[in-house]
Amino acid sequence: MQAMSTVRPEPGRQEFVPDRQARPLVTILMPAFEAEAWIGDAVTAALAQSWQQIEVVVAPDDGHAYAGLRARCTDPRLRILAPGPHRRSGPGPARNRAIDAARGEFFTMLDTDDLIPPNHVSDLMRVALRDGAAIAPTRYTGWDVDRIIRISPTARDDSPGSSAVTTGARPPAHGHTSLTLKTYSLLLASLHPLQHRSLEPGYCSGFAEDVVHDGFVLARCGSIRLVGSTAYLARRRPGSLCNSGPEAEQAIRASYDARIEQILHRPTELGLQVLDARDREDFAELFRLRRHVSERFPAGATDDYQAWIAGREALLYREYLAGRTAGNGDRAAADRSAGPDVDPNVDHNVDPDVKRVDAR
Repeated sequence: MQAMSTVRPEPGRQEFVPDRQARPLVTILMPAFEAEAWIGDAVTAALAQSWQQIEVVVAPDDGHAYAGLRARCTDPRLRILAPGPHRRSGPGPARNRAIDAARGEFFTMLDTDDLIPPNHVSDLMRVALRDGAAIAPTRYTGWDVDRIIRISPTARDDSPGSSAVTTGARPPAHGHTSLTLKTYSLLLASLHPLQHRSLEPGYCSGFAEDVVHDGFVLARCGSIRLVGSTAYLARRRPGSLCNSGPEAEQAIRASYDARIEQILHRPTELGLQVLDARDREDFAELFRLRRHVSERFPAGATDDYQAWIAGREALLYREYLAGRTAGNGDRAAADRSAGPDVDPNVDHNVDPDVKRVDAR
């Protein structure tokens, strides 16, 4: 498998040094698979950033040269990598090719059917220039971004007279001004951090590679501040519903089990051996909660997965905690024997022509 590297600067590359006056280049990484019909919206949003020091690196994973995109967009800040022999290698390897080609001092990811508002990079960079990394909430929308499905996490409103959302009505990740690996595990959402390149671990192959990546960045940073003045717009493309029937959900749960076993007992395969035992346990907890939600997602449901979760977060979290308390002894045994016949480095569940929503 293509394991993640540890979070260390490459030879000759300086580690992150806070400098709030700097205006460094930010690379927006964009893996592309059969995305010619809609990638233009994402590229336009990326190039429209108020932060002018931008480059957009498109890494095709379908053998296409995206000549039509280049014909429509002559902005030199757009770089489209030659497809070469790469086809259906998966999102992780495609993202790694974009990282290898990036010239920026900071990186962030944008999927081809998603959008970011013009202030997105500028607002994140105000924090990242001091801290090395920053995260915005993810706003799940219809293809029309005015149809909001779910926002996660919700940032605390620190304006005068406001109060933090810290009641038991939601999982405790909501209402905070920063995220840790522990609180990320409660979100049931994807993240798209912006981080200095010395904090970039790269992506593993296979199932939930984005979750592993983002959790690893959080673990190594300790915590990352949440910037509530912007949001990553995760659009729901028509036809890319998350539910593919009970057989697909069984495969997803098997992949979760295999990732848990890998995190706890074969961490070197993911580059996680540099984390301490507590962080690896938090990582496993992240996948256990998502597995529980997969069990609860109704077979045959027509809802988008995130639409089904919306409003159920607290209930799902309470159910999970109750089950964990009741079956704590059984859980350890299950982790020791989880997923012997499933390779977590292969995403068995995803038709690459259909966007799997946030790898669950």
